[in-house]
This record gives sequence, structure tokens and C-alpha cells, in this order.
Amino acid sequence: LERGGGWTERCILSGLVDVVSAVAFSPDGSMVAAGSFGAVIAWDVSSAAPRLSVVMAGPRAWVRKVCFARDGKRVVAQGDAGTRWGWDVASGAECAPGGDEEE
Repeated sequence: LERGGGWTERCILSGLVDVVSAVAFSPDGSMVAAGSFGAVIAWDVSSAAPRLSVVMAGPRAWVRKVCFARDGKRVVAQGDAGTRWGWDVASGAECAPGGDEEE
């Protein structure tokens, strides 16, 4: 979205099939991640034509918070009960949530 006398739609990021419950940008602004029930999806938004980068499936719960690690190489999500999940952004493989996420 772009601000300038109102909001303007710049593109549509598709892939999630449920309500989006959390969104975060990577520290360098090149990626955006969105969480829903049972999934987190990341898109590469560094060009004028954003593309789906990786689908990180896993939690059997609503994702209430999503954030990137400071280096942008990992996405961490948190559910209702405070449970945390982590994924490698390049591969989508699960990994430890770690503790260096951006708030």
C-alpha cells in the first residue's frame, strides 16, 4: 500500500486461504510474511512484481504474531497460547524460533 492522499493498492499478495491474522516486513523491506490458521507465507516484494517465496506450514492454531529475525533469514510466529514456531525463509524448513526477532 502507498500513502498519498489515501491508500492505493499496489499489488495483491495471494496464497493464504484463510483470514490474515498477522503481518511483518523483513528488516530490509524486501520480504513480507503473513500468518493465518496453520500457515505462514512469505513473499519477495523487492520488485514491482511480488512473487510467492515460501509457504511455511505447521501450526495447528491461529498465528497471532509473525516477525523476522534481525538478519531476515528466519521467520518466527506465535500462537494464542504463546507457542512459537520458526522457519528458514530460504527453504521453508522448520527451525528453532531463536531469540533475535524484531518486535
